[in-house]
Amino acid sequence: MNRDRTLEAIVAALLPAEAVVRAAAIDQPWPPLPDCEAAYVAQAVATRRAEFAAGRHLARQALDAIGCPTPALAAVATTGPIWPVAATGSISHADGLALAAVVRRQHIEALGVDIEGPRQLERAAWPDVFTPGERAELSGPSAAVALFSAKEAIYKAIAVVDRIEFFFTDFSIHPGPGNTFIARAERANLQRALAGLTGHAGRYGERLIHIAYRRPRPANAPPASR
Repeated sequence: MNRDRTLEAIVAALLPAEAVVRAAAIDQPWPPLPDCEAAYVAQAVATRRAEFAAGRHLARQALDAIGCPTPALAAVATTGPIWPVAATGSISHADGLALAAVVRRQHIEALGVDIEGPRQLERAAWPDVFTPGERAELSGPSAAVALFSAKEAIYKAIAVVDRIEFFFTDFSIHPGPGNTFIARAERANLQRALAGLTGHAGRYGERLIHIAYRRPRPANAPPASR
């Protein structure tokens, strides 16, 4: 496997030091997937099978690096991979690249990563993913992709950990200092899940990168509302 160490370094710089990132071009030979992983994409088109294989192999390599090896990653259709008990992570792929970021839960309990290639998100799709306030401030389809990517990172981070059913329009993104952003709940039962999330944005050439993570909460903290 030929790793993309430049992308790995860019993503790692947006994360706490305890996280491990693996990235690579999708179009290269990958070992066969374990049967349980291959079953998830058995009926998919070739491009989907390739990006899935790249993401899963990178995730397992990253898990090895933090001392949480696993022979295969099961999945839930609505929230993605089921990570080992001691770890959490996120997988993303776009524009011919795949990446996986993982970390032990003692350091980060929720993690979402999204990468987007150069594209546009047309206005017809905006009501499905953006709040009225977000739509009013968008300058055009290119800006919409950046906002979508930030929301995707937030969604990935909390959907796996908090197991809450929600939509992109149930929260809004707001800029913070520098390259940071925060998410605010538009629905009461998301307030607890979004509290403490840190968002960071970066670039790799024309590709956009957004990351969201949350440090562990005290053991006696109440769970997120459902």
